[in-house]
Amino acid sequence: MGRPTKLTPERQETICEAIRGGLCREEAAVAAGVARTTIQCWLAKGKEETEGLYRDFLTALQDAETSLEQECAAVLTTQLKADAPEHIRQGAAKFLLERRFRSRWSKTTKVEATGADGGPLQVAASVDVRPVLSRDALAAMTPDELRATLAGARDYLSDDEADDD
Repeated sequence: MGRPTKLTPERQETICEAIRGGLCREEAAVAAGVARTTIQCWLAKGKEETEGLYRDFLTALQDAETSLEQECAAVLTTQLKADAPEHIRQGAAKFLLERRFRSRWSKTTKVEATGADGGPLQVAASVDVRPVLSRDALAAMTPDELRATLAGARDYLSDDEADDD
């Protein structure tokens, strides 16, 4: 039996309120006191469920994002129709066109990098890999010691995010 989930109604509301306030999912996670990967995990579980705690979270988060999008779009469209200065209306129109009709209105820049004399780029990378424990040290460990060592390594490598659900 696993440990209880960190997803509570209060935490869900904190995340959704942060999203409605304009924060991205990662920052909403921080505001709710969970790791960024925790939200991703909850959303993945919500996509697998047809009902339940995680499905409710998925729906609430999508509703919060939709609410923010509608509010921001309303501000822009209000600026288009308002007695705002011409440069404000033009800026709002340009912003909407570039993002809503990206293929026709957005600016694109193509950048190509080449190496010497127009040839391919040469990339060099090196990685220093060294064992943390010797074979003898591993062989001398009891199963419990090995489990504890592996758990510690997992926690270190995942920055304490692998256990979040």
